[in-house]
Amino acid sequence: MIEQHSITNIEEVPALVGAFATALGWTSTTPGANTVTLRAPGDVVTWTLRENADTLQILSLGEDSNSIGYTDINPDLPDNDMAIMAQPVLRVGGANVTQTPTTVYLIGANDPSPYIHIAVAFGENLFRHMYVGIMEKLGNYLRGNVIAATKGPSLTANTTLSYDDITNMKYLFQGGNNAMAESLSGGVFVEHADNAVPWRRFYNGAFQTIIGANPEGVIGGFGDAINDGYLARAMSPFAALSILAPVNLYVTQPISGDRTFVPIGRVPGIRMVNMSQLEPAQEIVVGGMRWIVFPSHSRRIEKTMTAEGSGSRARDFESSYWVGYAVAIAEEDSNS
Repeated sequence: MIEQHSITNIEEVPALVGAFATALGWTSTTPGANTVTLRAPGDVVTWTLRENADTLQILSLGEDSNSIGYTDINPDLPDNDMAIMAQPVLRVGGANVTQTPTTVYLIGANDPSPYIHIAVAFGENLFRHMYVGIMEKLGNYLRGNVIAATKGPSLTANTTLSYDDITNMKYLFQGGNNAMAESLSGGVFVEHADNAVPWRRFYNGAFQTIIGANPEGVIGGFGDAINDGYLARAMSPFAALSILAPVNLYVTQPISGDRTFVPIGRVPGIRMVNMSQLEPAQEIVVGGMRWIVFPSHSRRIEKTMTAEGSGSRARDFESSYWVGYAVAIAEEDSNS
């Protein structure tokens, strides 16, 4: 299921998402201005999506206890943890200018597992993404709720920034970064007797070695290395086909003097895709399914983002190189 809406303000998004979720079969309410709640079919965890200070924020509200009302989630799912999507800022005419949203794409399904993907366009080739869903689980753990969002470069005095700078660029489901504060980076809810930390965050300030991997984190998005090779080779130009790379997630487990990584499944409805031969918001058919593709931030050949002027300032443009996402529209193409 997919919807596309023209917008001029980020505060329009929550109400559109609430109506979309309801049509998809999710439970959604409107507890306040620019705020909706979201609960997937058959789930007990309710999330709040809200607009606050020009950002979209998705956070835990509580657990529906026997349908008699919301109770505070136990410490396994902190109430103050969230995923945040902020509007991009570019350097225009010597000034830092917050970009105005133009379109929001809402994509979701309940099979093989519930998910809603929110892609906000700021013009034709500048995007931010937000995701809420339940893992296609590998193993017998409970929950599997996952939230994530992208972030672009902050104001900085650096002359250039790389598209894979972990201190500025945050990709969906990327655990090896510190571009966003730990409690604002999103995560995955994994309840199992062998997992001492049920709420696993997409955060690690210094993920450069295996021993340095956050023992309470989760990895798998672009930049975490474990799936990057699939994305880099995900092209078949002679066959005129795109190869989609699943977002396989792994929780970190400490062992004596080292780390090990335990697979927990893949994120439903979304794949990484190499955008070198694709255009933003283009629809493709892979495996008999229709997908819509977006750059993570902006599809450009440049790997570094420049900034004119001096002092702390925005970039002249954003670039996520060929890193992109394909999101399942959940409609089979009858001609495929």
